[in-house]
Amino acid sequence: MALVSCQECGKQVSDKAAACPGCGAPPSSAVIAPVAHHNNASAKGSIFARLVMWVVIGVGVIVALFVLSAVVAGILENPVSDAQSVIDRQLASDLRHEFDQKNATYTRLNGNVYVCSTILLNRPGTGPLAMDNVRQRVIVTMYRTGAGLAIMDGRTDPVGQAEFASDWAAHCR
Repeated sequence: MALVSCQECGKQVSDKAAACPGCGAPPSSAVIAPVAHHNNASAKGSIFARLVMWVVIGVGVIVALFVLSAVVAGILENPVSDAQSVIDRQLASDLRHEFDQKNATYTRLNGNVYVCSTILLNRPGTGPLAMDNVRQRVIVTMYRTGAGLAIMDGRTDPVGQAEFASDWAAHCR
């Protein structure tokens, strides 16, 4: 707060005072601000532009969500045939296999799809890797990213067998 001299009587007056206490004159700093006239047309245009912007953003978000859900659904549209593709890519080329698509089941859990069935494995020969029509259970996990992984119950170690049995119980019904 500063003291200023009154223009009328010369007494010291606070710059915050509404009038001089000596003579009642208004302070010299009191300037009547001109009234701003708003152009209603430009204000309405501005509101309309903002409304259009928000509608476009809202529609864009909705379209993006539909596209994303379609992509995810398209990746896992036919989980059993997708599981067949994962198995084909994962197994060695000299290992003949038949994935039982007809009796395969699948479940969706936490965005992933689990395909469960059996697979018949055959690798001719007499060596340690030879398989003569060995049937094993298989779980193919299809991740929401589109990647997949097949695991089979052919492990001989007790820990591996227990892990597979636990996964089978959790995902295969």
